[in-house]
Amino acid sequence: NRSGVINVRLPKIELPTFDGDSTKWLTFRDRFVAMIDSSADIPSILKLQYLLSSLKGDAGMLFEHTSLTADNYEVTWAALLKRYDNPRTLIREYYRKIHHLPSVTSDNVNDLAQLVDEFMRHVNGLKKLNEPVESWDTPLTNLLLMKLHHSSILAWENHSANHKRDKYQELMDFLQDRIRILRSTQTFSQTISEGSSRMVAGNKQGIEAPKRVIGNTASTQKIVQHNSTPIVPTHLRSSCSLGCAEAHNFRTCPEFAKMDVQQRREIAAKERLCFNCLNRYHHVKDSVELQNAELRLCQLAQQESFPDEFHELKLGKQVSADSKLKWLSPYLDQLDTLRVGGRLGNARLSENAKHPIVLAASHPLSTLLAVAYHQQLLHAGPQLLLATLRQRFWLIGGRNLTRKVFHHCLVCYRNKPILVKQSVADLPTSRVTPSAPFAISGVDYCGPFLLKSPIRNRAPTKAYIAIFVCFATRAVHIELVSDLTTTSFLAALRRFVSRRG
Repeated sequence: NRSGVINVRLPKIELPTFDGDSTKWLTFRDRFVAMIDSSADIPSILKLQYLLSSLKGDAGMLFEHTSLTADNYEVTWAALLKRYDNPRTLIREYYRKIHHLPSVTSDNVNDLAQLVDEFMRHVNGLKKLNEPVESWDTPLTNLLLMKLHHSSILAWENHSANHKRDKYQELMDFLQDRIRILRSTQTFSQTISEGSSRMVAGNKQGIEAPKRVIGNTASTQKIVQHNSTPIVPTHLRSSCSLGCAEAHNFRTCPEFAKMDVQQRREIAAKERLCFNCLNRYHHVKDSVELQNAELRLCQLAQQESFPDEFHELKLGKQVSADSKLKWLSPYLDQLDTLRVGGRLGNARLSENAKHPIVLAASHPLSTLLAVAYHQQLLHAGPQLLLATLRQRFWLIGGRNLTRKVFHHCLVCYRNKPILVKQSVADLPTSRVTPSAPFAISGVDYCGPFLLKSPIRNRAPTKAYIAIFVCFATRAVHIELVSDLTTTSFLAALRRFVSRRG
């Protein structure tokens, strides 16, 4: 084996991965310190290998370009601790995750189990950070009850009717028992339904399944008669999934109106609703209404940013000479939208690409468009973001706007890798010790250069320059060398010694 090379087979150690989620940091840190960091038998370079292989996602991107050397382990581990091992930030993140846990909107045992497990995990994290969780019975129980389905709340009220106060541990024990009962009941019901379906399948006179009726809340409700039995669409006859007693849609639901924007979007995505009208069976992304609304917003922004130019073009005149748009040959289309003129009328491009809509980068609408395109392009850089925006919009001052959006993006800032810089070694003694000029010198060649021959009609010859540099004073001596042979170099060296001593 070569000297200095470690030839060790890595032992198989199961480590949890860390993807940048602050609520998983404490578990990862404790296990890594106990199994890897505190072990004196594992070399530092292997510790770094274990550490880098355990980092995923945002945390892995921070150290993507870290060199695999023994000295980089302490630097990488210290940088990781500095980024994530902040008790105050961890407490805030745990409490924020508890507040933003999704509510259980149906009597589903899997959703209930997921809520209870995540709630318990975050509370245990706060307990590990020495927070007085034991005295938080009232806030914890109320936070958990607000996220439960109304059937679970009713069961808890029946169970705790004789209790004077709500206890967090009693509520968690009750929910664990309820999850176990619901799962066993669900398994038993599935077994019975499977046996019944096999019996019905063997009967030739099985009951024909009713036809499916698709209804729209905005249209007239039609009831299809099948064997003299009325069938009403499920989303009209069922109760609200948010726990309301009466049957209504989400547009008139008071509980839905109390939620914030993010919670509404989560509910709409889970229920597969249209983000515009909150109905099922269609999506707003294919609607023409969004395009018309975007065009109308652009027209209003143009009238606010360029009132004089808009008025002059409305009267059939050209923009003034001191206008910012005088180099763009602007014009108004049939919908009174200010667009770029140019000479691309015959190009095989879309109308928006040939004549993009003019917007001012200082307008809030331009910032919203840049942020939306930045997220749609998976956090693209300023150049790609500007090129994509110019396919539909021409932003006056767009380059500065795209840079501002990119540098103010929190996701892009967190994913920016922290490069480990190699420290520069000290200068040699000959460079820092005072001495006579050219007492210690270095030499190098540069070239080649073409020299014109004094003889007529002869091709130029190559020549080189020998540069002698003094290590102490940085003085330079230049000598011309005819070729790269040893004889030519020795001749140049003799001339240098004869001149400089």
